[in-house]
Amino acid sequence: MDEKTNNRELVYIEWRDAMVKLSTWSSIEDCIEWADSSEGLVKEIGWIINETDSYLLLASRTGEINQDEPDLGGVFKIPKGCIVKRSGLKITSSSS
Repeated sequence: MDEKTNNRELVYIEWRDAMVKLSTWSSIEDCIEWADSSEGLVKEIGWIINETDSYLLLASRTGEINQDEPDLGGVFKIPKGCIVKRSGLKITSSSS
C-alpha cells in the first residue's frame, strides 16, 4: 500500500442516499408509503481523501500504478448531512 494512502484514515461509513421510485404512475398514498418504508442506507469502507464542513471524499480502492501518488477508485463525495454512522478502522497484518 502506498505510504500516502497508508497515512489516510480508513473508515466505515453508513449514509442515506437519495432514491427513486421506479414505477410509472402511483397514487400519493402509495408514494408516501414507499418513502416511509424505504431507507436508502449505503454502507461504505474507504480512505478519507478530503474532508470539509460539508462533505467527505472517500476512496474505496487504491492502486500503485502511478509512482508519484496513489491511484484511486470508487471515489464518493458524501454530503455530511447524509452520514448516520462513522467508525475508524485499523489495518492489521496477519501471518499465514
